[in-house]
Amino acid sequence: TCMRDTDFVARYGDGEFVVVMPQTSLAGARAFSDRLRRRVAENLDASVCCGLTEVQASDEARSLLARADSALYSAKAAGSNRAFVHTGTQIREHHSPSSPAPMAADAAAESDAHGELEAQAVCSAH
Repeated sequence: TCMRDTDFVARYGDGEFVVVMPQTSLAGARAFSDRLRRRVAENLDASVCCGLTEVQASDEARSLLARADSALYSAKAAGSNRAFVHTGTQIREHHSPSSPAPMAADAAAESDAHGELEAQAVCSAH
């Protein structure tokens, strides 16, 4: 399985999900996004874009989800099967050798038969 009993998943929009991972570092969220993207690619005719962020001391639910959402939209803009991390000060792409190859934005737009799911992962190391 990709998730632990303590993780929580909720539908956040049409084809969009939020995964809350208590007691997880940003590195743990990256590993989760790699497993999720790999398993979806292996088992479904779909791919996943992920936006990742970590709880910060000054966070409220709105600011935390806004960062995850910004990272997700950066991933979607870059193409299919991407993961981006919002550190609180910058957004950058997460690359993993174990994840399926990302698809360029143009190729993703042309691939109508290829489904796209979106996930926002929010983690807390506290």
